[in-house]
Amino acid sequence: MPKKNGKSELAASVALYLLCADGEQRAKIYGCAADRQQASIVFDVAADMVRMCPALNKRCKVLSAEAYSKHGFNISSVIFGELHTQPDRKLFDVMTKG
Repeated sequence: MPKKNGKSELAASVALYLLCADGEQRAKIYGCAADRQQASIVFDVAADMVRMCPALNKRCKVLSAEAYSKHGFNISSVIFGELHTQPDRKLFDVMTKG
């Protein structure tokens, strides 16, 4: 999708759906990108969606973390921003095999 067409909003809403509505108990949804600033774009949109929706705000607690060691995750879903900017497959492989 081209720039400014709602990719971040779409990714944030998919992440929230997977977290709250798809029926998986204790779902773990991870967002990642080439750098922290890029990853924070979708996170910030999702956090705003939670804060603005009373039903989500009751159900979700907004937390952020930077993973220094990416191995060993029990991953339900991954929202991967700007995948094409990755220097290699290492992060992608870790996140998709978790």
